[in-house]
Amino acid sequence: MKKPNGTNGASSSLEPPPSTFQPLCHPLVEEVSKEVDDYFLQHWNFPNEKARKKFVVAGFSRVTCLYFSKALDDRIYFACRLLTVLFLIDDLLEYMSFEEGSAYNEKLIPISRGDVLPDRSIPVEYIIYDLWESMRAHDREMADEILEPVFLFMRAQTDRTRARPMGLGGYLEYRERDVGKEYVWVQILGVYGALSLAKRILNDIFPNWEHDNRIRFLAVEVFHDRTYMAFDINHHDYNFRTAHQDKTALPVYVLRRVHKGRNWALVRLPQEDGRLCTRLADLHRAHGYDVELPIVEDNTSMIVHANPRSLAELAI
Repeated sequence: MKKPNGTNGASSSLEPPPSTFQPLCHPLVEEVSKEVDDYFLQHWNFPNEKARKKFVVAGFSRVTCLYFSKALDDRIYFACRLLTVLFLIDDLLEYMSFEEGSAYNEKLIPISRGDVLPDRSIPVEYIIYDLWESMRAHDREMADEILEPVFLFMRAQTDRTRARPMGLGGYLEYRERDVGKEYVWVQILGVYGALSLAKRILNDIFPNWEHDNRIRFLAVEVFHDRTYMAFDINHHDYNFRTAHQDKTALPVYVLRRVHKGRNWALVRLPQEDGRLCTRLADLHRAHGYDVELPIVEDNTSMIVHANPRSLAELAI
């Protein structure tokens, strides 16, 4: 007798259907995972051997390498250590009251900033301190940029909201903080670092741009190691309703990482003018002609960030 699913009596397979998408993992995953695991096995105060084995099996560094598959090689180690210690702290908080957990994390925050020296007899304190100090020594600007997103995540861990009944909307708002959305975005994109250079870049190209309302920063496209930036230098003539028809030429520059990601170089790329202009026209059609377009489109992680178009309005 033929089964309803057409398998002629054979058990249906539980294998997922083939996908055109392939998971990406950082190429240094094995090396970094072993190094980070060995560090915490040596320094973290695990209660017993079972807990140590459970920690290794959890594979925090492997997860981090999946999160940040295209991270620069000189940063993935820091990301793995940071995410690992945050997960380990989260495990400890499960056995504390809200008051105890909040006090525990608040004590770690000034240590993270480097304002307070750690007690070297307490592993979590010196691990946190040494990690942030090494990150600042490597790249102070970027380390300082992720402090507050990490603190937001740490405070969400002991937020009393989690103990109260919530509707779906309130729960989702809480989970945005609890899963560390701000921290993950900053770690993945590096976009904010690119945008923070935008004013300086514009000053190099158009020294008086801040006093000239015609010049606008229209869009950014991020492709891992390079960032395409489109400027509208004739803003008063740019017609959003007809942009998809006339494809107004926009000067496109590429902000490209050089010297193993430590520096940026700006290159004029006229061959990209038409492509980005067409992309802007597509965005106008999708978002409407009376709304401002997203300023950042991260093609590495397929994320669009809705921000004001004019750099004069950006808080950077």
